[in-house]
Amino acid sequence: MAMRPLPLLALALLLPSPAFANGQSTHVWISLEARTLLPAGPVADLLQRPDLTTPLVNGTMFPDWGYASGDRDHGEASHWEPFQQEYLRWIQSTFDAPYTDDDAAQHVAFLFGMASHGMADEHFDSLFMERSRCYDDGWQLDDVASLDTASDVLFMNQVGGIPAPEPWLPVDALSSVYALAMPNQPLDVDGMEWGNRLLHVAVATVNELSTNEERIETFTALYPWSTERFLDPATPGSPLTEAEAVKRYWLALWDRLQGTADFASPVAMMTPAPGSYGHAVTAAKPEGRVHLAFAHGVRAATLSEVTIATAEGEDVPVDVDHFYGDLSHAVLARPLVDWEPETDYVLTVGAGVTDIDGLTPATPWTATFSTKAPPPEPEADAPVDEDGDEPGGCGSQMGGPGAGATPLLVVFGALAPLVRRRRR
Repeated sequence: MAMRPLPLLALALLLPSPAFANGQSTHVWISLEARTLLPAGPVADLLQRPDLTTPLVNGTMFPDWGYASGDRDHGEASHWEPFQQEYLRWIQSTFDAPYTDDDAAQHVAFLFGMASHGMADEHFDSLFMERSRCYDDGWQLDDVASLDTASDVLFMNQVGGIPAPEPWLPVDALSSVYALAMPNQPLDVDGMEWGNRLLHVAVATVNELSTNEERIETFTALYPWSTERFLDPATPGSPLTEAEAVKRYWLALWDRLQGTADFASPVAMMTPAPGSYGHAVTAAKPEGRVHLAFAHGVRAATLSEVTIATAEGEDVPVDVDHFYGDLSHAVLARPLVDWEPETDYVLTVGAGVTDIDGLTPATPWTATFSTKAPPPEPEADAPVDEDGDEPGGCGSQMGGPGAGATPLLVVFGALAPLVRRRRR
């Protein structure tokens, strides 16, 4: 399908209205960063191959094509594990294990890019965005750029942008996978190709805006808390922590591709980190929640298997649910009462928690965290209130930052990277 003869700005104006998750450029940065974090082994050997950068990057961008072209149903589906696992099974049925040769490797890289996009959005939205809602003024105003628009531009300003990706799209394979995953909803192939091209336009436009001093100043004023924390590894949900979550997810996904997955370690990443101190005691704040990024999408009906108790065995009342919908990865345990100060807690994921394929852990998975003060460290930059929370924000008077304890105005109306998955 030929590129339509429209200038860059006109193309950008075709993109949907602002949304909330990571933008395209940030997604690409996360995938490229995650592959540098991979330990030596077959996943690193594959994804670090220079010839696979293009399919990895294009797979990372791909899930938002439907929001660019107006086909929200197909775009929405490509974010989630049921569609991605259908693609995985297509690879298994089409090529020979270990799927590292020729065309097979390109499809695996594209699949892992899609997986990066989905995990990153869940991680960012349920951790970083939830804090930004409390501590950034931009959420309190109407008709201004949303966090994903601003964060994409601001983050690219901080990291120097990304190289313009070369378009690559396995149209025939994706058409087959969509037919398997959504048999009653025909795919508009031309629309998919056009939407994918618009994603590349979004990356090019963000690269241009990231050097616009007026735009940077405007976005920084709207999202000062976020601007200071995009490159902070201690802020839950920051792009650096997203890359770590994606890396861990990729390692679990590789086992599924090879047919060796056993779900023995169901949680890829926990916030607060297992064994950490200084967990915020205030239940109403995002910092008071416990966040789990499951290594496989899990069934909502089995989340009663996630429980929290004191170290002495006293059950703690918590509301445990997906941040988004069934078979997604991000799960929040929201305390119904404040945590007790100076107390150790144990989180348990019971052996009955079940993934999309019916796998369950052989034994319960446990992790500890504590509201006790951490061992002595250099004095923190931000003051800490008597409850162990950073001041201000949700659950208290608005005003201050809150990173948690763990070891404009609209841009062209609609440049925003294209997405809002629904809380289902």
